[in-house]
Amino acid sequence: MSQQRWVDILKNTFLFANWSETERMTVVRLGQILQFAPDHIVLDIEEPGHGLYILLEGVCRVCIPNEQRPSPDVIARLQAPTVFGELSFIDRQPTVAQVQAETPVTVLFLPRDAFSAFLRQHPEIERRFLWALAELLAMRIRSTDQQLLLARELMLRSMRMLALASLGTREES
Repeated sequence: MSQQRWVDILKNTFLFANWSETERMTVVRLGQILQFAPDHIVLDIEEPGHGLYILLEGVCRVCIPNEQRPSPDVIARLQAPTVFGELSFIDRQPTVAQVQAETPVTVLFLPRDAFSAFLRQHPEIERRFLWALAELLAMRIRSTDQQLLLARELMLRSMRMLALASLGTREES
């Protein structure tokens, strides 16, 4: 595919929506286009964060290990266009989840050093990028908070039901 196609897709990503076409073309040129077949690991757990991943085409699963089962738990699905690996990109810590291709996927990998150097050379672009990244992280934290609240409510309901069932069993004996 042509670089122009990737530039056009970047326009639909949250982080790069307010960038000019020239700025998005620079991002594509800084990065590396990678393609993965279904079930291939795109980003493995505990990997050092060497860069940012932009999912250009396809669907990925975000997984965490489950010691009680051979297959990991799917905690999220990512639909293109979106970004992942942002936490490790920011703090240089190992990744906390695995990202697997669910369908054939195309990813733009932005190496941290090259992309960070570009941002430092362009303070206005850097400011827009960091603000968009902060907004993206806030949206993801809010979504996680909502999921945790729902899980907590389900757990409390289950505990109440078990308590009521236990009371019923005691009364019968």
